[in-house]
Amino acid sequence: MYGYDVAHRVRIQYGGSVTPDSIQTLMMMPDVDGALVGGASLSADSFSRIVDGGLTSLPSSNTNPLLSPPPKELMARECIATKNVLGESPVWSTRDKALYWISAPEQECWVWNLKDVPYRRLFQTQLGCVVLKEGPKGSIALGGESALLSTIMETPSSISSKSASISSTFLFPMPDYGSKATILAARPEQMENTRPNDGRVDRQGRFVFGMYNNYHREGVSAGENNAGIYRLNSKLEMVQLLDYKYRVSNCICFPADGKTMYFCDTPTRKVYAFDYPQEDGGRLTNRRLVWTMPPNFPGGPDGAQVDSAGFLFVACSGAGKVVRINPKTGHVDLIIHLPVKCPTSCTFGGSNLDELFITTRGPDGGGLYRVKMPFGIRGLPEPEFKVDPSMEVEKNRNSDMISLI
Repeated sequence: MYGYDVAHRVRIQYGGSVTPDSIQTLMMMPDVDGALVGGASLSADSFSRIVDGGLTSLPSSNTNPLLSPPPKELMARECIATKNVLGESPVWSTRDKALYWISAPEQECWVWNLKDVPYRRLFQTQLGCVVLKEGPKGSIALGGESALLSTIMETPSSISSKSASISSTFLFPMPDYGSKATILAARPEQMENTRPNDGRVDRQGRFVFGMYNNYHREGVSAGENNAGIYRLNSKLEMVQLLDYKYRVSNCICFPADGKTMYFCDTPTRKVYAFDYPQEDGGRLTNRRLVWTMPPNFPGGPDGAQVDSAGFLFVACSGAGKVVRINPKTGHVDLIIHLPVKCPTSCTFGGSNLDELFITTRGPDGGGLYRVKMPFGIRGLPEPEFKVDPSMEVEKNRNSDMISLI
C-alpha cells in the first residue's frame, strides 16, 4: 500500500510457540525480523538456545552454516554394555593396544583390548579423567577428586580370549587389578567446591585438565564461575592456563601441531579455540569462537577429540549425537547418531585409528559405543604424560601413598 521503502522499515516480530526447535526456521523467513518469546523465556537453557538460534549467521563460522552442504550421517552401536553411571574420558593407547575410560561417580577406571573381557580398577575417589603416562605397559594418570594419581593397569592373565566373549547385552564379572596408586600432585582449588573433570595430554607430553563446579546448576551463588584450567609438567609443577574462571570444563583437545587448544564451558554451549603456550608458565591467548551448538540440539558440548585432518569431533550430551566440525568455518560435515541421549566423550582407536569410540552416561546410556570411520577419517596417536622419574620419587617421599585396591 505504501511502497517498498515503508514496508522495509516495518519491523515484524513473530509471537506464538517460539521454541529452540523453531527459531532458526522463523529467522530464515525474509520478512520476520524477531520473535516475542513467551513461556520458553522462563527456562534459561531454552532462552539461551533461542538467542543463539536467532542469529541469521552464527558467529561460529565464516560462512552461513544454513547454506552449507548437509552433513553425512552415521549410527554408532553399543559394543560393551558397561552400564556406567557416567562413562567419560576415553583414550586409546597405541603402546598397550587398549582403550581406557572412567566411570566418574563409581570411582572406576576401565580398560579393554577390543578382544577379551574388559576389566576395571576401583579407586577411593571420584574420577574426572584418565590419560596415558610414559612408562611400562598399563601406565596411566588419573584426575581424582582428592589428587592427581599415577598407577599401572595390568592385563589379567587369568582371562583368555578363548574363554571370554562379549555382547552388547551381557557383561562378565570383572575383578580389580593394578598396582598401588601414588600421588602426583594435590588437586588445585582446595577451598572451592570443584573437582577435576575433562583432561588430555598436550603434544609436548604435559597433563592439561579443567575443573568442574559441583553445584553449577544451583544459581548465581553456588553456581558461580569458580573453576580453572591447569597444566602439570614433567617436574610436577602446576600452572593455571586461563586468567578467568568458568563452570564446567570440556572439549579439551589438541591438533597435531600442538599450537591450538580447544575448550568449552558446557553451560555456554560454545566451543572456543585458543593459542596454546608451548613454554612452561605461558597462558592461553587469542580466544576465538569455533562453534555454537544449534538451538535444536538440547544439552551441551561435552568431551571432544581432533582427527588427523584437524577437524573437531564433539560429543553433544543431551542431543544423542557426535558431530564433526571444521574449526575454520564452523560447518558440521558429519553427524554420528546414538540411540541414547547423552554421549559424553569420544576418541579414535583400533589398529588403524579409524574407529571412533564413544562413552555415554545414564539413565538410558552408560555403555561404550563404536563406529567405523568412512571417507579416510583417522585419528592421531594419543601422547603420553612425561614425568621426570626423580621428581616422582621425591614427590612421593614427601607425601602419603594411596593404597587403592
